[in-house]
Amino acid sequence: MKKLLSLVFLLFMAGCINAERERSLDMNVSLDKNVYHSREIMKIRIGIKADYPLKNAKLRVVSKGKNGKVLFIKEMPFELNKSEKNVTLSYRLPLCSRCAGYPTGIYFVNVSLVYNNGTSIKNCSTFFKLGG
Repeated sequence: MKKLLSLVFLLFMAGCINAERERSLDMNVSLDKNVYHSREIMKIRIGIKADYPLKNAKLRVVSKGKNGKVLFIKEMPFELNKSEKNVTLSYRLPLCSRCAGYPTGIYFVNVSLVYNNGTSIKNCSTFFKLGG
């Protein structure tokens, strides 16, 4: 009986050790300022932390106004071999934002991490005010 209990215990422990744990991935985005004006350079900081490597992925950054008009789109290949990676992108606002059809107001910066086949991995966003 003791041998049977020992065997059951060992099988149970082996199952616990080999049990797959849930993968973890965190992503955040921040800007260097809250308000931007024409011709200013916007610094977009993206932090990604995962407990597994990411291959065959891309990082997509899209900025849109509340009216849905796209201010910019940036895409870049992305791989994560370590557990954490920080990316900083820059975007220069138009010479005259209002003349280019971008009125003052709130704009959003949406960041997506997707596999090259289009499967979404993670999304996050922030916003800023475009001044006159």
